Amino acid sequence: MENLSFSALKEKMSGELKVENIVDFHVDISESKRKRSINSLKPGIMLWENADFVGRDFGFNPLEGSITLFWGLKEGSLINELRNAYVKYDGNTLDEIQKKLAKQLAQNKMPDSSAIMKEAIGADTLFDFDYNGKTLAGNLWLSKTYNIGSLVFPYNGGYISDDLFSIKEYNTKDGSSDYDYFIVINPPRLSRIERAALDLVPKSQSEINISIPSHLAATPTTVTIALFILINTAVTTCCMPLRDKLAEVSLPERMIDKLSAVNSAKELLNVRANIYKEFGF
Repeated sequence: MENLSFSALKEKMSGELKVENIVDFHVDISESKRKRSINSLKPGIMLWENADFVGRDFGFNPLEGSITLFWGLKEGSLINELRNAYVKYDGNTLDEIQKKLAKQLAQNKMPDSSAIMKEAIGADTLFDFDYNGKTLAGNLWLSKTYNIGSLVFPYNGGYISDDLFSIKEYNTKDGSSDYDYFIVINPPRLSRIERAALDLVPKSQSEINISIPSHLAATPTTVTIALFILINTAVTTCCMPLRDKLAEVSLPERMIDKLSAVNSAKELLNVRANIYKEFGF
């Protein structure tokens, strides 16, 4: 899936959505969640640290300085195949899976916003993705049209704890859903001074090391549900210019000397998040 397709869908859906529809949808989905049973769980997490893939471009190659959440049905989807490919650092299989999903996306008709909103409210499972009490993405679900979902979150490389990631499901039935979740973390390369500054950030504030994606932060959550849950191939081959820009992110030592550790961490994240935004993430 090319970046232009991502932007085209975003513009189409934004143009369709009306303020009154967004308000009604927010009320309806909040009411739906209130009536559901809640199930909290911890997603599986993998640290991507294979230097052999630096400079190699293939589908689902994790972007530098990113945390990617994947979810899919435990049965009847590609989620297990995708996870196994990551664990084995199998770039060829990751590329094959991405091409399958990109082809599926290209073949399907661009969605109607009202239909997507109706599907979201009627979904058996809605879920929120949190880190240390910070909601990174809310009201997520898996469309019947697609069998894997993904979201990419900018990450500055500072301290994070696996134990602080959580999924909160809102299910129409008691117990856990049929969804499977896992996270792939690809830390950025940092200079010695950058690492030293990030190490000074209190661990209790580690949520500042992760950013909400630009398309979630810039528009109402209710809009982003309709826009982006279908973009399940967001982590694609994309393009080398994006990877090249991410590899160049750094803060001069003189700037770090002027900023506090927390502000340095925020600035590193802000620079990286702006690059992601430039390329549609």
